Amino acid sequence: MWKRKTPAEMLESTGKPRKRVAFSKPKNAATKALIGKNASDSPLLRLPIELRNKIWTEMLGARLIHVDYFCDGELKFKDNEDFCSRLKYSTTTFESYGSAWRHVVCQDDGPEDRPDAEVIIEGGHEQHDQAWSIRPHGLCDTDYEERDPALPFECYGHETMRLAILRTSRQVYVEANEVLFTTNTFSFKSPVALKRFVMTRNIHQKRLIRNLRMEMNWGAAFLDIDGWNSSLTMATIKSLSGLRSLRLHILHGSVPPLSRNEARRTKWPTATTYCEGLRKLSTLPIVQAEVVIKPDCGQFQFELWNARDMVEAAERVKAMLENPKGLEEYTEAQQVRKEALQRERVALERFKAGKPRGPIGQN
Repeated sequence: MWKRKTPAEMLESTGKPRKRVAFSKPKNAATKALIGKNASDSPLLRLPIELRNKIWTEMLGARLIHVDYFCDGELKFKDNEDFCSRLKYSTTTFESYGSAWRHVVCQDDGPEDRPDAEVIIEGGHEQHDQAWSIRPHGLCDTDYEERDPALPFECYGHETMRLAILRTSRQVYVEANEVLFTTNTFSFKSPVALKRFVMTRNIHQKRLIRNLRMEMNWGAAFLDIDGWNSSLTMATIKSLSGLRSLRLHILHGSVPPLSRNEARRTKWPTATTYCEGLRKLSTLPIVQAEVVIKPDCGQFQFELWNARDMVEAAERVKAMLENPKGLEEYTEAQQVRKEALQRERVALERFKAGKPRGPIGQN
């Protein structure tokens, strides 16, 4: 089976690095002939497509993959990539390595509403043992570690995706790439990671994504909320046209914004800043949404914002995401908002010009 050259091999043979472009059909006869030869001579590629898909799924699919992006806000995108590529040094190959991307295959996947695990940490001299509450996937963050390419996977305590199979041939790339993006669930706790992940996929890969998981923090600081709202733009969401399943794990530890009756009357939080980005996601034909709202670690539950209220708020968010008329309602709401802003703009111009305000409803 023919194997594509690595970037290092391409640089050594031609003196030029291989340009990264989206996958396209072969254009010359020699490449087409090589692809045909691989398909006819390879024992793997001669198997029925149903068996090959099972092989790709066993190797690359049906997993929950936590994805993170190491980002220095003071660096540009390319400079950040160059900086991360020199973060580590291998004592085996005597070369620098690294990547801005981090990922780990979750070994403890389960329902989002499962209770937190309790871990007992033994105390030292004259200290008492301490019980720590660990939220689901709370320990997955500690497994982000850049892997030395010269060391085997078994040297690390966590599983990562083995994507080298995608470089063996075009046919393998096409078939396995589809399994990779359609059967896995990609999990993000950072809005920057989600934004960069979508930006660096090609159009076909974006459309293949079926499952996403996001972990948001609705704490007292609005930095995380603003980050998610700015990352979940309409351009980003429209590119994810194949998304069908969404898992949301929301941590909320701030003071309750409303009383219980007022929260129910106003359908909090679906109409607030908290769900600005999620309202855009409701424009997609999502058929399955799993939403859980839990108190943030170290926060206590208020009398006006208890577990029952969190469940009701999660149900409202779930209904919004699974609404089959989400696109129509969002478009209508945006039109109403646009008209209201236009009226305010006209009223402001009249006020600056010293003219009397027009009749109610015409300002």
